[in-house]
Amino acid sequence: MRIPGNGSPRIRTDTVIRNKIRVMHEGWKKMRIVLVCYSGSSASILRDRMLSWAHANLVETEIIISSMAGLDDDKEDADIVLVGPQVRCAMANIRERVPGRIPVLAVDTRDYGMAKGDRIMQEAIAEVKRYKAQFMG
Repeated sequence: MRIPGNGSPRIRTDTVIRNKIRVMHEGWKKMRIVLVCYSGSSASILRDRMLSWAHANLVETEIIISSMAGLDDDKEDADIVLVGPQVRCAMANIRERVPGRIPVLAVDTRDYGMAKGDRIMQEAIAEVKRYKAQFMG
């Protein structure tokens, strides 16, 4: 007895989504994100989830976890600086230390705590696009 649907090829809708995202990111060599947090332990879990989403959606990404002290070295060539909830109180200080060509975005506390890498990556991509359109013409 043959069960309907078994053995027939499955339509891969995720391929359409991946192609759409690839088109969105044409012109970017590699997206470089600096994630600023207090110590780095919870940020490593978030980084892994963000990289998983990026890999699944064909977005070549490098994510560097940085402390406040290491920010001066890590921010070079970044596309965006994401600020974790633990250091959000230092947002003004971070904006002063990051060049004006790089957007700085505070990560939503709930998304950070639940390690919602997909949502944070989508917000980061949208912010970079918005920032480039607004300030870079």
